[in-house]
Amino acid sequence: MLAMMALIPRHQLGIEMGSILLSLHWAVWNMAFSFYSSLKSIPQEMIEASRIYRFSAWQRFWQLEMPFAAIGLIWNSIVSVAGGWFFLIACEMFPLGARSFRLPGWAAICKPQASSDPVNTHALLWGLAVLILIIVATDQLIWRPLVAWSDQIQI
Repeated sequence: MLAMMALIPRHQLGIEMGSILLSLHWAVWNMAFSFYSSLKSIPQEMIEASRIYRFSAWQRFWQLEMPFAAIGLIWNSIVSVAGGWFFLIACEMFPLGARSFRLPGWAAICKPQASSDPVNTHALLWGLAVLILIIVATDQLIWRPLVAWSDQIQI
């Protein structure tokens, strides 16, 4: 966050880019370790069979490694998105010395600028409704079809 703020000083764009970078960074590492773990779990016989059949690197990736990694990648992507929501909310509002940085978003709705300021209950309820709608829609339109698809390619 500090690096992005230093890259674009005196503009909110640096803070925005920093919060996005922090959210994506955690998700990418989670997915990379999941893929690595899946590759380590491939039985040696399957690797030898791919060598015997002279699979190209592309064939080995799509026909051997991806089927082993798909289930772990899908489930870890679900966890990564949930963690991304947490990191995004945490990055929207943070103090740094005497300054307090705030981005427009869920955290700004939940916690007013000062403790004496009233909470905007109407905005809080609308924000919560939109958040629930996004989570349910993502589950129904993305995660459930991917999980169903991954059940079909189990080895």
